[in-house]
Amino acid sequence: MIRNQHPEIADRTFKRRCAEKDPHYADEMEGKQPRKWHRHQPTTRVQPTCYTDDPFRHQCRAEAAQQIRNNIDKNNIQYVYFFQGDDNGAKKTCQLLQMLLLANILKNQAEANDWQGRLAKVKSNQKEIKSDLEQICTYGMIKIYFLPEAPALQYVIHNAGDNIHATIYLKQEQEHEQAYFEWASGAGAYQFWNEVRKARGALTPQPPKAMFYFVPEFKLYQGDFINTLNTVVDYYFPGIKDDVMNLCLKGPTTN
Repeated sequence: MIRNQHPEIADRTFKRRCAEKDPHYADEMEGKQPRKWHRHQPTTRVQPTCYTDDPFRHQCRAEAAQQIRNNIDKNNIQYVYFFQGDDNGAKKTCQLLQMLLLANILKNQAEANDWQGRLAKVKSNQKEIKSDLEQICTYGMIKIYFLPEAPALQYVIHNAGDNIHATIYLKQEQEHEQAYFEWASGAGAYQFWNEVRKARGALTPQPPKAMFYFVPEFKLYQGDFINTLNTVVDYYFPGIKDDVMNLCLKGPTTN
């Protein structure tokens, strides 16, 4: 059933209705422990969720990170992000990745707010972090595309791969708050998603099991930005920078 909502969706209503689908705006956690990764290919259909916005809105929200991990681990929901390839985009990306890979380790928001504590957890859980990252890359659960400039529109697409249930929400600033309103749903939203993928070179990303990609028009700047990524990844993942970069840029290697 295609949803037809009033174009002005209040932020709290949006949070409540999208809690299960959109972890970034979930008010409450399920309170369940996420399952461990299985070593077999997921059998349920993967429905991508696309973002062009800062996933944590400048805050390291433990509940948001845990909800994303639950959606990936338990519900096989794929996430696609489009970020500007600059210093800020590199920091957003690394914060997102660090929080997701620590989501099953962090016990509460206080631990998430402790920067030195998070770095210590990265150092003491290197094997688990690398294993989880390898699994996420292997099954294509997170794809991050870097753009030469910031996206003109800030939006979220739920069920992007479903021509019936795909829904696009546009971001809107309202009195110092960020709210979203429904812009398109069904076939229109699905077509928009396919056009975005085609325009961004995201139909058949190569290498297929990587996490980081550069859109075609960004190739000229790729070298400089990779240097920036190397620096920021080393800052967020001390001791395993090379492993993280290789997995994110090339994907897992097969023996």
